[in-house]
Amino acid sequence: MTEAVELWLVRHAEARDARPGESDAARALTERGVRGARRLRRALRRLGASFDRLDHSPLLRAVETADVLAPLASATRVNAGLAREPGPEFLSDLASEVARSHVARLALVGHEPWLGQLAFWLVSGWSVREPARQPAWLALEKGGALRLRGEIAPGRMRLEHALDSETVRALARR
Repeated sequence: MTEAVELWLVRHAEARDARPGESDAARALTERGVRGARRLRRALRRLGASFDRLDHSPLLRAVETADVLAPLASATRVNAGLAREPGPEFLSDLASEVARSHVARLALVGHEPWLGQLAFWLVSGWSVREPARQPAWLALEKGGALRLRGEIAPGRMRLEHALDSETVRALARR
């Protein structure tokens, strides 16, 4: 049996709209987004969260959010798989890599709807790709986070915390 992993799924904070002719990947955090990411860092600290590793999407808004959260992590790295819909290969590669590197506490900073789809898949075992299923996932607000625990495999994790903006603000004020 695989060791239980504490997995935090974090949606990037508020980003500005793309400028004409600008790539979606180049969207930076707004000032409000930077403040939101800092609030999230304070809230996570209040919960005692720390990460052996923090992986993030290569898109600028996720990179900037990860930079704010980096003090909570022993290591950070870009994971291109976080910039697209999670598939079986992503999950298999992530689980194998986490087991090989003995990561017990991992944070993934990325985007909706993919993080929510990943969370739904990990908790329920149902892929949003299954034709018999209605599209469903656990949605994350910008700057929100979910904490899951268990084995990185479909249906093998349980949801322990869901941090929406109101909860993040309340925790950060304490």
